[in-house]
Amino acid sequence: MGSTVSLSPLAGQGVGPQCDDEPRFVPFAVVEFARLPGGLADPMASADALPWSELMLARKVIRAEYDERVELDTHAQDALKDVEARCDLVKTHVVRDSATLLFLGKSLELAETTMLNRDSFARELGQWLVDERGEESRGMRGREFGLRATVAERLRRGLRREIDLLPDEVAGFAHAARRGVTSASCVVVLTAERDDVSGWLEAGQVYEELALRLWHRGYCTAVHAGLAEVEGPSLALRGRLRTARRPVAVFRVGRPLHDEDWMRPHAARPKLEDVLLPESKDLSD
Repeated sequence: MGSTVSLSPLAGQGVGPQCDDEPRFVPFAVVEFARLPGGLADPMASADALPWSELMLARKVIRAEYDERVELDTHAQDALKDVEARCDLVKTHVVRDSATLLFLGKSLELAETTMLNRDSFARELGQWLVDERGEESRGMRGREFGLRATVAERLRRGLRREIDLLPDEVAGFAHAARRGVTSASCVVVLTAERDDVSGWLEAGQVYEELALRLWHRGYCTAVHAGLAEVEGPSLALRGRLRTARRPVAVFRVGRPLHDEDWMRPHAARPKLEDVLLPESKDLSD
């Protein structure tokens, strides 16, 4: 089965948080599936025979301290180069030297602190951090971050501004993000010429394929949006990489230092019927 993706004409602000007078859904892209001649699978998959469906079900983001002694093997490095070679809009920057990883860790710590103290961002994140006891099909739970239930509940309420988080708590979360980056085997920065929908979509496709290929090699990933979304750290990142291109996605790669972190549960996953819209669906519903 092959597929093609066609972007809908959409301005960047059209994919922001919904306002009261806007429809719930906006046309973003059309994905068409077609059976290839001879019943072949995706040419990319047939080249290396990776079990893509199994990898999709098994892969998960693991936000934990990684084992800084682990280096990328040759196959993982080749996967990074192979995916970049097929990109039209996105360039891949792979950071492995300790000095730059330390720089990225400090920049991320600043970005995390900024975001946690910014009410609009904190409230939005708090809406996605759901009750540990709930059965929501979308959202994040503290146990997926390795947090105890009491700590997760306090963080959730603090982000929603129902209670005040202590300065030491904010600093602790930011420092944990910094340690995650400095312990990584590498950090991958995806940059694009323009900060627009087409670049975001290709960056997402690149990340998803790399995450699956890396999981197949025994590595996990964790995404750090702050380095791309907070302007100060983003500008510093561009300066360090010596590029004028805009960072649109940043993630680290490695293997958790502690075996139990491999066993963390998957994030909530909605059923397909909950996220697929029939062609006749009224987008204003």
